[in-house]
Amino acid sequence: WTVGIPRVSWTFTVPADGRYSFALDYFLDGDNAYSAKRNLIVDGEILFEESNGIMFKKKYIEENKTRVNSYGDELRGNIIPENQWQKFELIGTSGNCITPFEFWLKAGTHTVTLAYEEKDMYIGNFYIKSPQKIKPYKELLAEYEENNYSEINDINLTFEAESEVLWTND
Repeated sequence: WTVGIPRVSWTFTVPADGRYSFALDYFLDGDNAYSAKRNLIVDGEILFEESNGIMFKKKYIEENKTRVNSYGDELRGNIIPENQWQKFELIGTSGNCITPFEFWLKAGTHTVTLAYEEKDMYIGNFYIKSPQKIKPYKELLAEYEENNYSEINDINLTFEAESEVLWTND
């Protein structure tokens, strides 16, 4: 999807009124670190500011693990781009929201459009999904009691930030 194509749209039908989120398969070509940027438009409208400038980032992996220099300081391994397709649930990039955007859609036909802002990318499948339903607390409590789950106390977990990274985009 290049700068010469200003918008890409998907038209679909949802079976019932509800909250829906969207995801997209994409691939960023090349070795530079630039992210692709797109604006999300639902049924012809930008519904909130955070849906502007959605970043599709390149994934990186550490070629080798942390090493120690002559001063005893830990240094990161070499970071190399991982050129592969990724599935991205559309989410804001400001850091204010950690869950995918959800949109209230009425039953019927809708159109979602992504408008080009920066960097070319390949696009694949577009996904529409309704969020997982969360059981009411009383129902969940009854299930826990039925399965004899007990409360867990006195467990302290420590996670070292340097070693708990699944993937990085810097």
